[in-house]
Parts: sequence; structure tokens; C-alpha cells
Amino acid sequence: MTSYKFLDRHWIGRLDEEARSALEAAMVAKKFERGALLFSRGEVPEGLFVVREGSALLYLFGLNGRRMLLDILYSGDMIAETFAFDGRPATVSVEARTELTTLLVPAHRLSLLMERFPQIRLAVARTTADNFRGVLTLLEEQVLMPLHDRTVHRLKRLCRAQGTQPVVTLALTQIELAMMLGASRQAVNNVLAKLERRGAIVRRFQSIECDLARLNEPAKTARM
Repeated sequence: MTSYKFLDRHWIGRLDEEARSALEAAMVAKKFERGALLFSRGEVPEGLFVVREGSALLYLFGLNGRRMLLDILYSGDMIAETFAFDGRPATVSVEARTELTTLLVPAHRLSLLMERFPQIRLAVARTTADNFRGVLTLLEEQVLMPLHDRTVHRLKRLCRAQGTQPVVTLALTQIELAMMLGASRQAVNNVLAKLERRGAIVRRFQSIECDLARLNEPAKTARM
């Protein structure tokens, strides 16, 4: 069968050959149009998704109608790991940001695989724990950091997720960044303008180019 190299990005790439082959054999392709919901908060997902092509938005949808963007998911990223671990309804919503192609391991197949291969169950548990740590980091950003600091902190985290290059171009709009930071677009643009003046970033069409060395430099002006 075809081996999907993009699956090497996370724990699937560390499975032994038998477990990986069994997991890949259980996958079915599923496509979504831009704007379609894979699932909403409170719903039970179909299973464990892996992004193959395109991108998706992971967000919280508040009772007041506001959305907080938690992350943008790209090829190789997984969706619904927490559900895969505990089988409970989703705590977040996931929407196709572009036309989206995923590989889905249906819930009933995943359950059988985790019984057959304890390494898969352990990997899912570890991923869930890592996600919980990530949520704590987001809480620290939102509650304890001023807007300037959390903007820089979030940009650096997004850059590190793409590798170790000194200059990274994030496929991220300013509106999406503002949604991540829980701030208005105008307020975030003011921070980005200051970062751009000191050479830490360059704003481009639907992307932000970041110089990590400059981002790490302390601000010389008063922070917001």
C-alpha cells in the first residue's frame, strides 16, 4: 500500500512498521469544502483526522458569538486527538480554511487499533497531554501578557512549529492573528507596525515574514 510520508511529522512516524501499516490501512479519505465544519464543540467527531492537503482552523466558539482562533492546521497535523483518547464530545470546533483533504481513522477502527497496538494508545495519550500543556501556554498569553508580548510570543511559537530557519514566512493573515490574540485587528496592526519598523517582521499579502533574531530583541518603546 502507499505510505504517506507527510504522516512522519508527528507520532505516526515513530510507530513500528506493523502498527503504522495497520493504521494507514484503516484510513479513509474525506474532503471538505472551504468553510465546512469537520465538527463543532459539543459534537462527537467521526474519528481521528490527519490533514493531507489544505488547512483548517481550530477555534473556540463562545456563547456570545465570538470566536477565538487557537491554531491553523496544515499537512500532517492531527485533529481530534483528545476525542481519540477519551471518546468524549469535542471541546473545540474545526473548520476548513481552504478546500481540505483529510485522512480519517473512523472511531470504531481506531478503538480496535489501540487495543491491538498499545503504542498507538500511548502515543495518543502523550499527544493529549502535550495539547493540555499548550492550552496552559495559551492561557498564560491571554491572561498574563500585554498585547505586544503575546503578539511576539505567538509569532515565535508559530515560527518554531515550522522549523529552525532564521527567517520564516507564516501563511497567516492579520485578521487570523488578531483572532488568535483575542484583540481587535486595529490593535494588533499597531503592534505589527512597531515590529515592522524595527525589522522584526515584514507584512505581506496574507502572510507575515518573521526574523526570529529581531523578534527576540527587547522592544525599545513602551509596550501596550
